[in-house]
Amino acid sequence: MDGDEMAIESIYVPHKYYVDEATGVVYAYPEDGSQDSFIGNNLREMSAEEIVAHFNPQPRFWTDGITLIFSAASIILGMRLATQEEIAQLLPAMKLREAAEKISGLRQVADQAIAPLQDAVDIDEATPEEVAALTAWKKFRVALIRLPEQQGYPDEVVWPLPPA
Repeated sequence: MDGDEMAIESIYVPHKYYVDEATGVVYAYPEDGSQDSFIGNNLREMSAEEIVAHFNPQPRFWTDGITLIFSAASIILGMRLATQEEIAQLLPAMKLREAAEKISGLRQVADQAIAPLQDAVDIDEATPEEVAALTAWKKFRVALIRLPEQQGYPDEVVWPLPPA
């Protein structure tokens, strides 16, 4: 063994993993038993499959019974894994909410770009480039406003590109 391997081996401490069933929080303790006295009665030792899933989370749907969230997080406080029935029931509202949030964010970008350009036009100090940019940003903003009218919205959205 060379020096690098020895350094890595001396740093690595194997762990055993426990989960708090009430919160989903995961705790790691050294396998040597040196901290076993800190393992609470509310913790359950995790299986090898659970540990692999914890370190390699797959995106899943989470819910509080009202809202649906798609995330690879191993836990979202206040949420639990959604059942197939809840996913079917709440997915349309989630897609609508996500599309509306994206439109709102893009509208803010457009509004911030338009304001100074419009000021320059309003006081007759706009350059031809600023007038062209203002027109492009206004067309982008109008396209955003019209997105809900698209066929297939919010499941299939053709997003307009912001001006360069």
